[in-house]
Amino acid sequence: MTIYLGTFSKVMCPALRSGNWVLPAGWVLAFAQAKWPLDRQSPLLDQAALAAFNRGGHCHVRRTLALYGERAI
Repeated sequence: MTIYLGTFSKVMCPALRSGNWVLPAGWVLAFAQAKWPLDRQSPLLDQAALAAFNRGGHCHVRRTLALYGERAI
């Protein structure tokens, strides 16, 4: 089983300070419940805007990272 952790800080906006998890479907609720008491200061409006941006297909992190990788060579 693999859990991926990532951030949008490097590819979108460093001030956003928002990360993401990719979890097996059965683990999402348990992780969300465990995280809630530890991180109540997260900016909900920023998270909602990022989620809407991502759902709309505007967030192309893999493509951006590939482009940056090509430029670095």
